[in-house]
Amino acid sequence: MNDSQALIHGALKWLRTHRREAGGVAISDLQPAAYPEVTGYWIPTLLAMGEENLALDLGEWLCGIQLADGAFRDCDGRANPFDTGQVVRGLFALASKDARFREPLSRACEWLIGKLDAQNLPPRPFDQSIPTWVLIYSYEPAERASRWLGQGKWADRARECVQHFSKPPHGPAAWDSISHFYGYWLEALMDAGLEQAARGPLALIAETQAKDGAVPAFPKAPWVCVPGLAQIGIAWHKAGMTEPAAKALRWLAENQAPTGGWKGSVGRGAAYFAQAEISWGVKFAVDLALCVGGKRSRSDSASRARLDAKGWAEALGTGQGDPDTAARVRAGRRQPWTDILLRWTRSGQSLLELGSGTGEMAANLAWHDRKVTLLDQSPACLASARELFEELGLKGEFVEGDLEKRLPFENGQFDVLYSSGVLEHYDDETITRLLTEFARVARVAVITLVPNASSLPYRFGKKILEQAGRWKWGHERPLATLRPHCVAAGLACVEETSVGLLHSLEFLRDAGLERLADELRPGLLEAGDWGNGYLLACRASKKPIPTS
Repeated sequence: MNDSQALIHGALKWLRTHRREAGGVAISDLQPAAYPEVTGYWIPTLLAMGEENLALDLGEWLCGIQLADGAFRDCDGRANPFDTGQVVRGLFALASKDARFREPLSRACEWLIGKLDAQNLPPRPFDQSIPTWVLIYSYEPAERASRWLGQGKWADRARECVQHFSKPPHGPAAWDSISHFYGYWLEALMDAGLEQAARGPLALIAETQAKDGAVPAFPKAPWVCVPGLAQIGIAWHKAGMTEPAAKALRWLAENQAPTGGWKGSVGRGAAYFAQAEISWGVKFAVDLALCVGGKRSRSDSASRARLDAKGWAEALGTGQGDPDTAARVRAGRRQPWTDILLRWTRSGQSLLELGSGTGEMAANLAWHDRKVTLLDQSPACLASARELFEELGLKGEFVEGDLEKRLPFENGQFDVLYSSGVLEHYDDETITRLLTEFARVARVAVITLVPNASSLPYRFGKKILEQAGRWKWGHERPLATLRPHCVAAGLACVEETSVGLLHSLEFLRDAGLERLADELRPGLLEAGDWGNGYLLACRASKKPIPTS
């Protein structure tokens, strides 16, 4: 691991330790209360790290605590423009991925813009020791989010506010505040495209940097403000000043605690949260690591991103050959999710598998006289599936295609469309859109299998594997139901069940918990199906399907 990767790994450990069970990120290791402001601006960082599940969880918590007028409270319970602006950062980062966050984002932006006066200046911070110009760090993301929302007037007002703060009299005339506040100002200038206003101050600060990478909290101060150092490093990097940015990162890497965090300040006379590991210090240190070179290693990030065609081929092992696959099909050794498809379809029906992978599921269906077509984005997967069909003497059609685009088939061309392990990689809006397209091509039904949010052994094992960097299936979001998505897609007669109860224990075994898996097995068998199977199976009909 290089400095960036090691720093990120430790910081993620700190964040997981200090993420509140009820939701949100703690203020510090000494103050466990959740901090909405910091929770908000952790979200873009987490997304950049590939931690999409955690980012979504934090976003959902923020939506739950939003006030009726759109604002968010600070740690003292006051609706605060600065804090709301940082939540806007988080919701904006999520809204482009998940439509659920658009409406809360819009309400937060509307409230924030509404706090500007006739000159488009915001109110002074509640804490009079904080300069008003730090609010540039709230109104810069509010401008971008407002434009994305199609609210041009809001965006124009936010832009004018940002420009006010880019220079005196409303912006700082000199570096006379703690580096943390100055860092907010400098990074916002870079993000707003006002680089010229930032270059002079950044050059002056670089002259104060020590050989070990430290930057004083104030000019000539004998101590370092940790978040301030990281923020200035970020601004340096964005301005192309890569050498001082790299030195700042080295200082942070060398001073990271075994917990993965940092005290708020370090050095003789340190006076900024000197006894506490603060959550925003960890956040900005990660941001700098990501800037300087912290794209996470494949072992860390592969479990978080949605895999492309090549990634799926690697994860599935296609191209490596599995001589047992054909033997399993001939012997009828099927997984329970294949059996549910056999129960829900009939011989002679035409079936289209979306995301066919190795082709084993489709081969089992073809072995039982279904007419199958396989669609996959991976040429390697399709080639492997074709070889399997040839070995078994089965007929099938093989189509390379992207299911995110309009399917290359006529309306009602197939009796049944089915997918397994596909829709969990998408947000709710995209799932509904995909199901709508699937329904167009299906004549009778759409069958979907996704990881089951109610399967505790699967979820526990998955979490351990993700934390260890050993999860190979990309980002997947287990679901408790697909009923709302099916209804929104115009499908009816929805039936849901879970399958793969005992298979869920394999995730515990993969995570090294073989003993726990063995102890749970008898209890699961005795309890029967409580809806805890590994996969949720959903059958959505365009017209009634015979069941016997």
